[in-house]
Amino acid sequence: MQMIELNPEVSISRLGLGTYHLTDRLSEIDAIEALRAAEHAGITLIDTSNNYRSEAVIGLALRDGVLHEADTFIATKAGLAITWPQHQKLRTQGRTADSTPEYLRSSVDGSISVLGVKALDLFQLHDIDETVTPLSIASTMTELVESGKVRQWGVTNYSKEAVDDLLSACDKYDAVRPATAQLPLDLVTGVTDAVQIARDEGMIVLGRSPLGYGLFTDSGIDQARDIIEQADPEKNIKDALLITLDKLDEIRDQAHSVGVAFEELALAWVMSHDRTAVLNSCYLPEYLQRSVRAERWDAPQALFDTANELHENPLYREMGNRLIRVMHSTRPQLNRSAHPPQ
Repeated sequence: MQMIELNPEVSISRLGLGTYHLTDRLSEIDAIEALRAAEHAGITLIDTSNNYRSEAVIGLALRDGVLHEADTFIATKAGLAITWPQHQKLRTQGRTADSTPEYLRSSVDGSISVLGVKALDLFQLHDIDETVTPLSIASTMTELVESGKVRQWGVTNYSKEAVDDLLSACDKYDAVRPATAQLPLDLVTGVTDAVQIARDEGMIVLGRSPLGYGLFTDSGIDQARDIIEQADPEKNIKDALLITLDKLDEIRDQAHSVGVAFEELALAWVMSHDRTAVLNSCYLPEYLQRSVRAERWDAPQALFDTANELHENPLYREMGNRLIRVMHSTRPQLNRSAHPPQ
C-alpha cells in the first residue's frame, strides 16, 4: 500500500479506516476482527473520535495485541458533544463544538486513557468553535504537543477562511501548525477552497465521506432514484435530479466496462490527489476488498476526466450535493455516543 509522508519520521497509508459506524453495526468481537483485517491489508491510518464508541474498541485491540501501536497511526477527534448536558449547553450558546483550552486538555487526557497509549498520534478539532480565537487554539495545541501528549494535530470541517486564520495565528506567534485537515472530498464536491489551501500550505488532507453516504456505489444510484421517484419535489428540481442520476449511471457503466465497481472509481479518484488520504468505513470484508483494490488500481485518466464532469458542471454539482443530502437523511440514526446513557 502506498504511504503518504506526514513528516520526515511518520508516514500513513493513503487508505484509512473510518470507524464512524464500526461499533454501531458490528459486535465488539467482529469490530476487533475488522481492525485486524485492516491492519493485515496494510492500513495504518485509523480514524476515530471521543464521541464514537469505536475509540474504546480500538484501545482494547491495542491492549490485546490485535493492533500494534508501532504499526498503527490513530487519528482521534474531540469537540462535539458527548453527553446530553454538554449538547444542551452548546446548543443554548449557539455553538457546534467546544474548543476551549480546558475542554481540549481534558479530551486529550481522556483519549489517551481510553486508547491506552502514551501519546496521541493525531488529535483533531472536530468542528469550528467560533467563540474561541485561532490564537487560543494554536496556543493550546502547541502546549499539548510540547507536553508530549499529542504528536500531531489537525482540524476537521474547517472552512478555507478558518484554516487561513488558524495558520496565520500559528505563524504569527510561532505556534505548532496543524498537520492535517479532514474535509469532504468526493466526485460531486470536488476540490473545495478549504482542501486547496490545506494542501497548498503543506497539510495532509484526510478526505472524508468519499462515497457520498452511499451514493457513489453500485446500488446507491438505484436507491437514490427510487427515493426521488417516490418523493414530490418541484418538477424542475426532480428533472434535474434525474438528469444527474443519469450521469452517475453513465459513469458507473464506464467503471463496470473496465472491471471495477463504482465505489472503486470514487475512492481511486480521491486517492489520485497529492497529499491526500481517504477515510472509508471499510469494516466489512467486501468493503475492505474493494477499497484495497481501489488503492492499488491504476485508473485510466479518461475515466477520471468523465467523472470530473460531476463537480465541474454546476448543475451536476448542485443536484449531486442534494442527492448526497438525501442519502444522508435516509440513513438510520445510530447511537454514536462514547458512553451509554446513565
